[in-house]
Amino acid sequence: MPYLDEKRRGDRVPLDCAVDVKDGKSLLGGVVQDVSKKGVAVQYASDNGAVECPLEIGETVPLAMAGRSVGEGRVTRKFDGGFAVELDDEIDIKNIID
Repeated sequence: MPYLDEKRRGDRVPLDCAVDVKDGKSLLGGVVQDVSKKGVAVQYASDNGAVECPLEIGETVPLAMAGRSVGEGRVTRKFDGGFAVELDDEIDIKNIID
């Protein structure tokens, strides 16, 4: 049973895939931790450990995984070394993990 405070609405699929995030100022690279039909958790790629997230909660960002655009979404939370995005449109996870 999910935790009562769990805000995720869909099943998560673990994924180790490069992701590009355009924040309006620069292109940020990272690695997808997990993905669902409506969300993506991104860990920044860093050789030095945790990286401060330059994105703001609520900021709209376009995402591309494996060189393919997956659409835009809003930053919903920040965590040590990464952030989560709620996508505007559902994505077909099978197209990303294949």
